[in-house]
Amino acid sequence: MLKMALLMRDLGSSNRHLSHIHSVYKAERHQQLVDLFLSTVQAGTTIDPDVQVGLGVLFNISCEYDKAVDCFRTALQVRPQVLLSRVK
Repeated sequence: MLKMALLMRDLGSSNRHLSHIHSVYKAERHQQLVDLFLSTVQAGTTIDPDVQVGLGVLFNISCEYDKAVDCFRTALQVRPQVLLSRVK
């Protein structure tokens, strides 16, 4: 019985560890996507509203709301109907 309890305890600890690793991986992957979008913005000579919306969504996911709003506003300035097509 004690052996089973110890195994269950270790399994719970292992699951928490795996959950942490998964969270770190998701955060790293998210940052890679943000960096990719930002490099696309910096490389462009014109503002691409679709890139701005994508970047806004990424910032929204990471709770960087001021940055998200800036991206959405920029997209709307270039193409006012850009967000309407995503609502339907």
